[in-house]
Amino acid sequence: MLLGKFNILLLALLVAAMVMIPIVSAGDISSERIAIIQNNYITEKEAYGSAQYELAQFVSDGLLGEEFSGASVSPDPVSVYDINGLKLYYSFPLLNGKKKVGEVKIAASKVFGAPLISIGNGPQAIAMDELNKKAEQALKNAGYSPDKATTLLVCYAYPKVGLGVTVPAKSGAGTTLIIDAYDYSVIPASGQGSMYESISLDSMKSGVVSWEAQEQKATRQSLTVSPRGTVSKTLSGFTLYGQEGTNWCAFATAKMISAWYGVSKSQLQIAQTAGVNPDNGATETEITNGYYKKSPAQGGLGKSGSFIRIGSPSNLYDLIKSEIDGNRPVVINIGIKPGQSTNYHARACAGYSRDTSSGNIYFYLYDPWPVNSGALSWERWYGGSSPYVSSIFVKS
Repeated sequence: MLLGKFNILLLALLVAAMVMIPIVSAGDISSERIAIIQNNYITEKEAYGSAQYELAQFVSDGLLGEEFSGASVSPDPVSVYDINGLKLYYSFPLLNGKKKVGEVKIAASKVFGAPLISIGNGPQAIAMDELNKKAEQALKNAGYSPDKATTLLVCYAYPKVGLGVTVPAKSGAGTTLIIDAYDYSVIPASGQGSMYESISLDSMKSGVVSWEAQEQKATRQSLTVSPRGTVSKTLSGFTLYGQEGTNWCAFATAKMISAWYGVSKSQLQIAQTAGVNPDNGATETEITNGYYKKSPAQGGLGKSGSFIRIGSPSNLYDLIKSEIDGNRPVVINIGIKPGQSTNYHARACAGYSRDTSSGNIYFYLYDPWPVNSGALSWERWYGGSSPYVSSIFVKS
């Protein structure tokens, strides 16, 4: 069967050669936006040069751990696509010898404004054989034959990745299921969102200008790397916890925040204190009022001054910098769909860095996804176009 033959490198080669079948309707993204994205694609070779530069730069700046000293970028990236079938980014493994120590994600289109999406330890490697088996079974359970199915690695709700499996129809785009790459759950339409759709057309245009302006300053492949001027801080001793269920990100993030303040709570205890079923997740208000602000006597964290800030305001960096400088981690929620704050993914921010030359800003994120493991990385913040739907400032 088709699915059983893939390993991660063969998948990347097949995806590059096959005709794209949109996972969502082409009408969901305008032809003008599609054109600017595709007209500003970068090649894999260009992305590889950027990946090498970013690794060398972050190591030189002292922003990565000892395991990255002497690490190199694998020349064999995995191409990850947006749910509408447009190439989104290249994921390059970072290797120390033969051991994978992390990953660097390089944007596939200049509309992002700069090459780097994120760099760090990243999630664990995808078990492609098992994922393909689960995808095949999911198709059978849905009444479809996997024999003619085509597959695509998709970022179905940034940063979450899954396998999009499309069964062709006699007419039209066919039927697609998306299976999470780690917990193998079938993702409903309400849990899918396009990263490209979160960027406005004007922001895409300005992003291309910004990217090309940075390119003019140096040829990345030949640039001699030296420590750049940065303003940076991370919270030493902050602990990563993986979420224990598909929708448990808010509780895993709250566990991280609690541990920072010396409070030991299980994810289930946090959900129970908030008065919610953990399998259904929690809104920003439920986790803030129901846990962060509740007194210790009520089972809460006792941070009565906690508040929610909606959106990705232009001064978000200044707000987060002030909190981190005060040794207070922040919750950053990223949206499944633009402008929707009821369906989000929670992560803890425990650091920041600003390149004083380019102005690029990075947040150090402790992500509870994938389930039962989590991921740690520096992620570039690109202002109001970032799909950040809200932040929770946890404070007394």
